[in-house]
Amino acid sequence: MPERGATEWRAAEVAVGFYSGVQRTYLISENPPQLVNIGAVLEPYGIAALTDAPPSQLQGTAQDTDGFLPGFSALRDGLADADPVAAFEALDGFLTSRLRRGVDQRTRAAVALLAEEDIPVAELSRRLGISPSTLQRIMIRDCGITPKSYADVCRFYRFVNAAALLPADS
Repeated sequence: MPERGATEWRAAEVAVGFYSGVQRTYLISENPPQLVNIGAVLEPYGIAALTDAPPSQLQGTAQDTDGFLPGFSALRDGLADADPVAAFEALDGFLTSRLRRGVDQRTRAAVALLAEEDIPVAELSRRLGISPSTLQRIMIRDCGITPKSYADVCRFYRFVNAAALLPADS
C-alpha cells in the first residue's frame, strides 16, 4: 500500500491485516488476484479504546495490526474457511475483548459536530464549553489528530460525496 510521506510516496506491505487511521492523503491498496477481506470502520477515536499505542502514531499510515493489536494474525488464521457471519462475529468478539477504556464524551461530540458541519475550532470549543487548547489536547489523545486536521478531512469527505451525487454530464 503506498503511503504519502513528507515528500515522497512509499510502500508498506502488510502480511495479515492493516489499520490505516485517519488519512489526510490518498491511500492506494494493491491486492492479490484473489482477496478475502473483512474489516471494521472505526470512529476516529475508536483505536484509542482498543490499544495502548498512542493514536497519533497510528494515524496517516497503514500499519500491520499485529504491531499494536496482538493476536490479530491468530484471529485471521482462524477465519480462513469461515462464512461471512462467523467471520464478522469473530472480529466483533476480538475487538470487544480488546476494549480498554471509554472515550471522553467531549471527543465524541467534537467528532460528531465536525462530521456534520464546517465549524471553526474556536466555535467548536465554545459549543463544547471547553478551551481550544483542551479541545486540541483531548482530540490528539483520543484521535491522534488535531480538531483542525480532522475538520479538513471531514470537509474533503463531504466534498467528494457531494461530487459523487452530481449528474454524469455536469
